[in-house]
Amino acid sequence: PMLKKMVASAGLTSVFENVFSMHEVKIFKPSPKAYQLACDKLSLEPSEIGFVSGNSFDIVGATHFGFTTLWCNRTGAPLDELDAKPALDVSSLKELAAALAH
Repeated sequence: PMLKKMVASAGLTSVFENVFSMHEVKIFKPSPKAYQLACDKLSLEPSEIGFVSGNSFDIVGATHFGFTTLWCNRTGAPLDELDAKPALDVSSLKELAAALAH
């Protein structure tokens, strides 16, 4: 409920077809069960999901789970050194949109 309220407050309800919360599974990232929620809800394999995050730890966890990861690295932070790299590293959502449009 809190996440859906945040999306609505930002005026983005019509932009997202689905909003998932880790609260549903009572476990948190980087547990694989947290990422599995998206696969289960969307009936997709991990490799079929593009995962966007602004957090390095989340990119690493999602990459190891099998998602194609897109890191919105707005602060220019270094990636956690855990042997996982995003498919795309951008500095803003605008840059991400432009990259995905190609």
